[in-house]
Amino acid sequence: MQIVSVKNPIDDLSLERELNEIDSLIHHAKQRGESVIYIDKLSYQNHLLLIEKNYTIKKLMKKSALFSFLKRPKKYYAIEFPV
Repeated sequence: MQIVSVKNPIDDLSLERELNEIDSLIHHAKQRGESVIYIDKLSYQNHLLLIEKNYTIKKLMKKSALFSFLKRPKKYYAIEFPV
């Protein structure tokens, strides 16, 4: 019999910390004149919160290669913010 681990719910402090990091990335991107940031991790609650704030979020799959014959897909989120 195999034991399946239960996913722990994300606490409010880590959600707020993640949102603050995203806000700081957006602030720096606006200073550089960019309109999109790319992150590799985004929780579902913050995803919904950013959609409510009129941000556009797209999920991208990009293949990264350690060697020329070994390619693994990596998931990115492109967050486009209103200017």
